[in-house]
Amino acid sequence: MAAIPLDLLDRIRALERQLRELTGRTQIRPAMSEITHGLVKIAEGGSLEVWAPNGIGLVRVGAIVPDAEHPGNAEQQGVVMNRQDGSTAFSIFGARSEETGAAGPQSISLWDRSGNQVLSDETTTGWGVGTPYLPLPLYPVGIDPIVTESTFINRWFGTFPAQQPVASILLDIGAGGGSTAEVTVQYRTADEPSFTDVATMSVTAPASTARWESRWITFPLHGADWLLDVFVRVRVRQTSGSNGVTVNYSGGHTHEARSPQEIPRPRPTRTATRRSSTPATSGPAQGTNNPAARPPAAAPAFDAPAATTPPEPPIGLHTIDD
Repeated sequence: MAAIPLDLLDRIRALERQLRELTGRTQIRPAMSEITHGLVKIAEGGSLEVWAPNGIGLVRVGAIVPDAEHPGNAEQQGVVMNRQDGSTAFSIFGARSEETGAAGPQSISLWDRSGNQVLSDETTTGWGVGTPYLPLPLYPVGIDPIVTESTFINRWFGTFPAQQPVASILLDIGAGGGSTAEVTVQYRTADEPSFTDVATMSVTAPASTARWESRWITFPLHGADWLLDVFVRVRVRQTSGSNGVTVNYSGGHTHEARSPQEIPRPRPTRTATRRSSTPATSGPAQGTNNPAARPPAAAPAFDAPAATTPPEPPIGLHTIDD
C-alpha cells in the first residue's frame, strides 16, 4: 500500500479554501455609483444628463436642443442647467438664426426665473459683456450752461473702461428764441491722439420762443478693446441768433452690438490675433443677446431613458464574466 502523507487532507482543505477565495474575488466589482480616480470621457456626440426624482431635467452636457443645429446639420454641443422647478439657470447655447435656421454663436448666459438673460458675454464682436447694460457717466464741464459763442464749447465729458462695444446717450438740446444750437458728440480711445465726430445735430428755435429737442445717439466704440479706457465728450455752439443755446445729458449706457452697423472697427494691432467671430445679420436671434430668447428648458430637451430588455446570452462557450 502506497504511503500517504499525514498532512494530505490538510493540504486539500487549504487548496479548497484558496479556490473559494479566488472564485469570490472574481465576482467583486467596483461600485457603479462612484468614480474614484481617472478620466471619464463621453465622445462621438454623447451626452451626460442629471434628472430630479420628479422628472425634471437638471443638467445636460453634450448634444442639446436638436432644433438649433449648427450649419451643416451638425448637432449643437453645449450645456443647459435648470433649477429644480425646471426654469433655466445657466446655458452655453446658440439660438436659432431667423435667416439660416441654424444656431448662431454660442453665448454663456445666466437666466432669471422669468427667462431674462441677466448676464451674458458678447458674441458678435467676441469681446466684452452682452448683458447687463452698463451705465455711461458724463459730467458737466464749465459753470455757465448757456453758450453764446460761435465756436464749439465743451459741455459734457466722461471716461470709462470699455466693457461693451456700443454706446447710447440721450441729449436734451435747447435753443433760445431765434437761435440755432449745433451739437457734436466726439469719441476716442486712450491711445488715440485726437477725437472723432460720431454725431452732429442742430435745433433751431422760432423767433418768439425757446425750443427743446431730445435725441438718442448710438455709436460703436471703434478701436476699443476689453477694459481699454475710452473718452466721450459733447460740445455745443450757437450758429445763429443771440439768445443762447445749451445741451443737457439725460443719461446713457453701453450695450451689445445689435446690428451689423453697430459692430465697431477692431483695433489694428488686434486684427490679426483676435479670433474672428460671426457677425450678426438681422433679427432678434443675432447679436450679443444670443440667444435673444430664453433657450428651451432643459427638461423637454432631455430624452427620458427608455426601458431596455437584457440581451440574450450568446450561444456556445463564453467566459464566466459575460
